[in-house]
Amino acid sequence: MVTAGTMVAPSHSHLSQIHPSFVGHVQDVNVAFDKIWTFQTVNELRKNFSGARVNYPSFAPTQGYVISHERAPLSDGTDMEIRVYRPENKKGRLPMFYVCHGGGWTVGGHDSEAIMNLTSCVQAGITVISVDYRRAPEHPFPTPMNDAFEGLLWVLDNAASLQVDPSKVIVGGSSSGANLAAAVALRARDSGLQGIIGQVLNIPALCHPKHFPTSKYELLSFAQNKDSPTTNSERMQWFWDQYLPDQNTHAYANPLLASSHSGLPPCLIQVAGMDPLRDEGMAYASALEVADVPTTLKIFPGLPHGFIMILTLPQTAEYYRNVVEWISQLLGALQPTEIDG
Repeated sequence: MVTAGTMVAPSHSHLSQIHPSFVGHVQDVNVAFDKIWTFQTVNELRKNFSGARVNYPSFAPTQGYVISHERAPLSDGTDMEIRVYRPENKKGRLPMFYVCHGGGWTVGGHDSEAIMNLTSCVQAGITVISVDYRRAPEHPFPTPMNDAFEGLLWVLDNAASLQVDPSKVIVGGSSSGANLAAAVALRARDSGLQGIIGQVLNIPALCHPKHFPTSKYELLSFAQNKDSPTTNSERMQWFWDQYLPDQNTHAYANPLLASSHSGLPPCLIQVAGMDPLRDEGMAYASALEVADVPTTLKIFPGLPHGFIMILTLPQTAEYYRNVVEWISQLLGALQPTEIDG
């Protein structure tokens, strides 16, 4: 059943009321994102986003980890960079958190999820793998999803050299990265791939707005939060247009539309109340619950998509802490595994 946080209610509109802790940040956030979204080409937008990086918060580890990079060959003859975060001084094969970065399938890279990757690595004591999949619009669906899935296959094939436990894999990501992680979990289930024991879906994009199953779920946040700070509805629609220009209904692009969610691994879902994506995240939690998938739903009322860019918000630390605690609890409930090599 859905546990922790706020339960899914008949109406979610109250979650769009701005949280007092965010009021003082609205003007600065609007100015910053209006500047980011002033562009002529996709590469200009990417440059704007990369120039808006923030410093690491005080709770992010500054030591206790080692970072390395690998190249994963892909089926079309190209290869993809993989960044590996491993706890320092930990021996043997470790559980793995396989992370797809956010950025509307269009911007971003390894550093987009660096705070989550570092905190998860050091505080949960696991190896974190970040994948630098190819981005839209140059590479629309299904390429980013294929890259993410093939990257996981390569990691599993090289589990011995990477010193990861192929039977203890958690997939995750934020926003569009959560979309890819959910798709990887679905595709793994469909193909019979073993080893994925959990999924972490932060502020997830799970269904093209054209195809919202409104007869089944409450999906009003795209309208209620159309003028939200950071990523408003118009900007989210633009991202979808880059990734899914034909607006198809394939479940690997729209995980909420999967014919069945049975057999998927336990899931942590975090949503922001003032986010256009809020209701699809809550709907996915409901879909998983109906399918008897253990699901934890955490809701941050009155905060926009990407609120974690405000490092001083207490909810930002809570957001990352939720990930570490959920992963730690999931792994703590498992029996130890013995693997040669």
